[in-house]
Amino acid sequence: MVVIPLRNTNLLWKCWRVGVLPEVVVGPRLELRRWRVSDMPALRGAIQASLEHLRPWMSWIAFEPQSDRDREALIRTWEDDWIAGREVVFGAYLRDEVVGGCGFHRRSGPNTLEIGYWVHADHLRQGYATEMARSLTSAAFAVPGIERVEIHHDKANTRSRSVVEALGYHHEGESQVEPHAPATIGVDVAWSIGKRAWQAFAHSNHGQQNAATGFSVREAIEADIPGIRECYLRSWRAAYNGFLQPDVLSEEAQKRAGFDWSREIKSETATVRVAVDSDNRVLGVMQANEDLPPPRDLPEIDMLYVDPRSWGSQVAPRLLDAGLDWIARRGHTHARLRVVEVHNRARRFYEREGWQLDPDLEPAHNDFFRLIYYRWSLVE
Repeated sequence: MVVIPLRNTNLLWKCWRVGVLPEVVVGPRLELRRWRVSDMPALRGAIQASLEHLRPWMSWIAFEPQSDRDREALIRTWEDDWIAGREVVFGAYLRDEVVGGCGFHRRSGPNTLEIGYWVHADHLRQGYATEMARSLTSAAFAVPGIERVEIHHDKANTRSRSVVEALGYHHEGESQVEPHAPATIGVDVAWSIGKRAWQAFAHSNHGQQNAATGFSVREAIEADIPGIRECYLRSWRAAYNGFLQPDVLSEEAQKRAGFDWSREIKSETATVRVAVDSDNRVLGVMQANEDLPPPRDLPEIDMLYVDPRSWGSQVAPRLLDAGLDWIARRGHTHARLRVVEVHNRARRFYEREGWQLDPDLEPAHNDFFRLIYYRWSLVE
């Protein structure tokens, strides 16, 4: 159980469910990825290049410059917070370049997430702050139990005001606080938006003009099971259409409809991740498992299924990354997966992602196909 202090109160909120905050959020231009220790040089470079731009507004800049050791420790703290479900801190990437940072914070109760963001000094006035806030707002309402999102800024920070106004947030009011950075005047301006209001905004003409389809990846919970099952069966049917006769395809799909997703979600030796859109629709599902029968002696990406309407997007690669990250955090250095040998589309995808044929295991067989193994090294 994690205990998190609330904003401006002595009450405590008990967070019983962990791990449901997203680890990646994909928007129209930017990919928001949870910082990892391997990202430390990129984070250091972005902050150092932006010190004079950020110093007037960001309280945490007072701790700069940090040593690499301290920055790595900070990233590990962020990872612990994400695992515990307290908050998540992202790097904002335009392809492989860091253009800023952002995150979710739990400061106002169990049904609310607060958004924060900053932009690299070399990437100002390109709409990245608005895109980060927009993508995070959509992702927040795909987190189970979240009904409200807040953004706070100092009254003197007029650029932040323009961001929230463009996204349909409601002005909650102002309160006196201690100035936290040189340019701040100690007036906290609070903005919020509820789930229904955000859905209405996102589906309005104005919202459609200012939003593009995106998704986030998070841990699955039991409430996701109907969507997982629907996505899984639609993907499985599409993937094996043409490989099996129609009657066999239908019969096998009926069997697979009974797969026990609840058991896998609750398992101590497996994980299930989902990619969800802003309406919390499941776009893809990934299951990884570290408890497998011999001779399968490595953890595996056991399932990866994406709704055919999202084929060719970043859903599959990001789910695959989430599975490999889970395997690495469990202390493993290698991973495997199995692919139907004649399924060339799937094989091309995994090979494009960097997986290599595993010579250590003989091909296996299921009721219909020969299965070959691919391997991934988690150490450089």
